[in-house]
Order: sequence, then structure tokens, then C-alpha cells
Amino acid sequence: MKINPTSAYQAYNKAKKYSRTPRQAEDTAQRSAHTDQIQFSPEGVRKAEVDQLTKTILADTQPSTSPERLAQLRTAVQNGTYHVPTEQLTAAVMKHWAMA
Repeated sequence: MKINPTSAYQAYNKAKKYSRTPRQAEDTAQRSAHTDQIQFSPEGVRKAEVDQLTKTILADTQPSTSPERLAQLRTAVQNGTYHVPTEQLTAAVMKHWAMA
């Protein structure tokens, strides 16, 4: 018979859990009573909701790229003929960081 060490360890821990002394049970209860908690302010919750709604609206309103356009871009990149003007690239990066 082959014994799976993981199963044996889990069974041992389960049996050990139920065989605690009353003092050990008290210690466990006290430790769980002293836990950290995070609370969000109503303003923070509203800001998170607005951010999520904004992302959803932007995703819905931005036009999707056609498969033909994607194929053209893929070909241009593979051929090495795809070029983005530095001004446009810089403007896009700055716009992205301004929104973040």
C-alpha cells in the first residue's frame, strides 16, 4: 500500500485541530480577534466606481479595429515600414500618464 504524504499530512493536521486543549483554543481565538482591517471611505468607494464606469464607457465607445487594418499593420511591422511620428508617440505617452 502506498501512502500519499500530502493526504497523510492533511489528515494529521485535521486530527490535531480537533485535539487542542482549551488553552490552545483560547489562544487561537485571541489571535484571530487581533487582526488588521481595511475600511474604505465612501469617497474612495465612489471614486473606484467612477473609475470603473469610465473605463467601461471608454471601452464601449472606442471603435474596434477591423481585421483588414490589423493585417495591414502586421505586414508593415514585419516589413519594417511601420513608422510612428515622434510627436504623436510623445503626445500619446503624455496623455496616458496624465490620466494615470
